Amino acid sequence: MKRLLITKFLVISILLTICAEFSAAAQDLVKEISQELCDCIRRNEFKDPTELRPCYDEFFKNNLKEINAYYQTESLSEAQYNEFATMVAATSERDCQYIKDNFPLTTVGETRTKQAKVNCDDLKNGEFYYLNKSPGTGVIDTTFFTISGDTYMDQMKNKTTYSKGKIVWREGCKYDLIFEESNDPYRSARFAPGDVYSYEVIANEAQSFFAEILIDNKVFQFQVFKINR
Repeated sequence: MKRLLITKFLVISILLTICAEFSAAAQDLVKEISQELCDCIRRNEFKDPTELRPCYDEFFKNNLKEINAYYQTESLSEAQYNEFATMVAATSERDCQYIKDNFPLTTVGETRTKQAKVNCDDLKNGEFYYLNKSPGTGVIDTTFFTISGDTYMDQMKNKTTYSKGKIVWREGCKYDLIFEESNDPYRSARFAPGDVYSYEVIANEAQSFFAEILIDNKVFQFQVFKINR
């Protein structure tokens, strides 16, 4: 029995080592290709995500063998293509200075100027949603999220992916969102555990709030809708 347990332990240890090495290799591949994407965007002087298709086609063509190996397949499915493109886009957005300097942050829906008095008490607990554009595609998706005390949890893509974090409320209607984890390809590539993002609720209406976040020295505003059960 003892020998069997030792054998199981060794097998699990070997598998974990292989998985860790594969994961590290995959991250290196995504980072390498994201640099290629950044170089292509800078070389062509693109200024908007809708212009990037030639660069995506270029990196898939140049790295198809390695990407197929990443997915352990001979032919990428549409889902695998989109997932890998999303991871590369997120990593490029995080690391590419040209993108940070030249790409706009697109606000979905209405905007508001800052109100003199804002009440954000109803945002501190409950269920909510907001609209956002998927990076590079322009497709509008709905993100559903809950806030309970200091716990934040959201769901995207028809509630098939999630993110978790912690909320720290500061003075007035300002708060920090501390990223913890996500199984979403974009967010897991774009954000790291412990990353802190600062928000401010600048206006509120009967069933919605308008919040701002500063990303790469650009202000992004979005409207949050409260879900009443």
